[in-house]
Amino acid sequence: MLKNARAIIENTRVKVAIVGPSGAGKNTLIKNLCKDDRYFLLSTGQLLRDEIKRQSEVGKRVEGLVKSQTPVDDNTIWELVTNTLRSEKASPKSFIIFEGFPRNVEQAKRLDTILVLQKAISVRAENNVIVQRLAKIGVSEQTATEQLNRWVKDFEPLINYWKSTNKLR
Repeated sequence: MLKNARAIIENTRVKVAIVGPSGAGKNTLIKNLCKDDRYFLLSTGQLLRDEIKRQSEVGKRVEGLVKSQTPVDDNTIWELVTNTLRSEKASPKSFIIFEGFPRNVEQAKRLDTILVLQKAISVRAENNVIVQRLAKIGVSEQTATEQLNRWVKDFEPLINYWKSTNKLR
């Protein structure tokens, strides 16, 4: 999987989104890709955790939402993403990987207005494998199945959008 992802990204020098349900293996893939310092990971989850840790205005506003796993509003996410893309951390990198963004079609369309997201990689695994992996970190089978079903429901429109724009791999 790592070799294929690297080929997709490096052959076209892309900005790519990597999506997949918890337990599918996307974080392992991302960690391996980001060992190469040409890659910049823009993870909205990490951006939110950093804001909360700093107790910034945004962090204070979203802390309860993050703890309850409630999605943060699109405008707040957009602010964090655009600020990060403009930052000195992101600008010198050859490849940008988005993780946790975009989460819906509206966010994807908005991103398309400021940069060209060339590809989206959907990391998949068999449902029973995902449930087993999540069980190892203490998630019940029922909760894991509910999370997986919610992910499929929430991301299906985005996956279909990317398929219609020939971005999905």
